[in-house]
Amino acid sequence: MEITTPNIFSILRKQAATTLSPGRLTHVLGVEAISCHCAVKWGIDPRKALLAALLHDIMKQRPKAELRGFLDRGIIDVSHEDLEHPQLWHGVAAAVWAIDELGLEDMDIAQAVAWHTTGTPGMSDLGLVLFVSDFIEPSRNFRHVFEMRKRVLSRESVREAALDVARNKIAAIERQGKALHSRTLDMAEWLESLQHSPELLASRKE
Repeated sequence: MEITTPNIFSILRKQAATTLSPGRLTHVLGVEAISCHCAVKWGIDPRKALLAALLHDIMKQRPKAELRGFLDRGIIDVSHEDLEHPQLWHGVAAAVWAIDELGLEDMDIAQAVAWHTTGTPGMSDLGLVLFVSDFIEPSRNFRHVFEMRKRVLSRESVREAALDVARNKIAAIERQGKALHSRTLDMAEWLESLQHSPELLASRKE
């Protein structure tokens, strides 16, 4: 499957509409819309951003046993820590499903989908767009979301925006006393290390 596959976007929207709850579907379509906006703003291929957005939660409401089956195919490398966070499995499962059953060949899209919840060090700008969009899409209603959305969307690069989101996620998870995946901490540290390197902080143009 490629972005140029006829009707791929309508096929995935129909798949989401038939397998996701109304609330989850609203979220996916919100991520789709804001991903397109962010991709255009930061010079990233909007078609790839739209495809990643439509895929990212396509497996969100599947049974855990089914999700684990996708992980066990070994197409996307997962760690022992990943296996201890079943609430994150849907991203990897969606990426594996897209590669194995839809024929997705673009690993940039697959990696973006796989790690959209936690982020990962060295994440591509496409992946960062999805990471950011998933957090600030229009149906999100957490405290101070409007201020957060305005600040993130004002950033000059997607890496600066992703650092804002990563820091906010880390603080929120710590406040809630939940287990924080080390990959999010590692990504925040990676992004922070780029702050004093303007040539690295600037988003790549795809």
